[in-house]
Amino acid sequence: MFLTRALLLILLLLFTTWGCAGRQPVVIADLERYPQYVQAYLGAGSEARLAGSVEQQRFASEYLDFYFAPWEDGGPHAEYNEEGELVSPFWGIEIALKNPGYGENRLPNDPAWVEHLIAEMDVMHYPSRSAVAITVRETHVRVFPTHKPRFYDFSRAGEGYPFDYWQDSLLFANTPVRIEHMSHTGDWLFVQAPYVRGWVRAQDVALLDEHQRRILRQGPFMVTVRDQVPLYDEAGNYMIHGRVGGLYPVAGGGALLVALRDVHGQAHLEKAPVPAVDMAPFPLPLTAQNIARVADAMAAEKYGWGGMYGNRDCSAFLRDIFTSFGVWLPRNSYQQAHFVEENLIDLSAMKPAERERFIRENAVPFMTLLWMRGHVMLYIGEHEGQPMAVHDAWGVRTRSWGREGRAIMGGVVITTLRPGRELSSVRSDALLISRIQGMRVLP
Repeated sequence: MFLTRALLLILLLLFTTWGCAGRQPVVIADLERYPQYVQAYLGAGSEARLAGSVEQQRFASEYLDFYFAPWEDGGPHAEYNEEGELVSPFWGIEIALKNPGYGENRLPNDPAWVEHLIAEMDVMHYPSRSAVAITVRETHVRVFPTHKPRFYDFSRAGEGYPFDYWQDSLLFANTPVRIEHMSHTGDWLFVQAPYVRGWVRAQDVALLDEHQRRILRQGPFMVTVRDQVPLYDEAGNYMIHGRVGGLYPVAGGGALLVALRDVHGQAHLEKAPVPAVDMAPFPLPLTAQNIARVADAMAAEKYGWGGMYGNRDCSAFLRDIFTSFGVWLPRNSYQQAHFVEENLIDLSAMKPAERERFIRENAVPFMTLLWMRGHVMLYIGEHEGQPMAVHDAWGVRTRSWGREGRAIMGGVVITTLRPGRELSSVRSDALLISRIQGMRVLP
């Protein structure tokens, strides 16, 4: 009896220890060993142009064509998922009917509620509108017309919070959109934005007339070189925050033009004095030094799936960096790697050591995307003999006692291609270098 009680006590202590350990964050050694600001990785000649000024102006012009495309044509735009599959505008319906997922209370969503949302989408009458508009504040692009979430199984690693699969993207204020449809009650609009389609709140957009559209489209433009820059009107009233990755038209006299919404849903344009040190003319000269500077403006940001809470995920982080330079990147990691298909170098057949050697010898620091299924990174060169990348990452895959988990990184990080290699719970096939499938040199 004494022995049985002693064994039970030992097991209880072990379970208690394991439980406490499970609540402690696992620290990835790369994050402590290597500097977590990109400018630390600049080498000699970092101020040299990575593209000639004429070439950069050419692809900056192409960037503007993509960016303002919603205003130029009202036709449907092709959109692809992370598997490279063409998706329809309302692709989420079939999935939600099969599996309503879980809500913010971690309990299953009610199928009747999902059916109510589908009725609210009024799909039978799509497209019901075609109107040129602009966002007047940051707005979430949703798969369904609701801010309520659809999580997958919370018990599975890499699922549950923060992966709300109805969160598609985030649009900054002053982003061009075309309204294609409206919900049954009218409080949600289905819009085509430069790189995504989905539902936004009606109060977050305003209609433009042709004169306003021409003024906003003609440029020149400025970009923010620090994130979350407050912009005020000439009387000192707050209007919006400028974000890294946003474009802001310049009016006569050098002031920025900011679109606001009146009580009738129409846009009116206000002038905003340009913050002296936080903005620069578009496009910024394409140099490693400037790329590092823009990336560091987002260095302390937390991970945000699909732009959740105004944060960024891996593809949004890279897209917003390269907006400043007029280099167009689509919305998700698959599209970013495959956008210019002939520029994608397939690395999937290589063994990890061979793959790493190829990256060292052929990748261009600050201009090379490293892609794997569901994730994308920017190669920034070698440091202490290790190839390094900056990326916005949720975590590293782990497996302990037959159960998969995540060692959370949770934001913008600078790592080798083997973060977590020091952890016994991280298998070699889970390391980034084992999962990289391709690389693409920009532009």
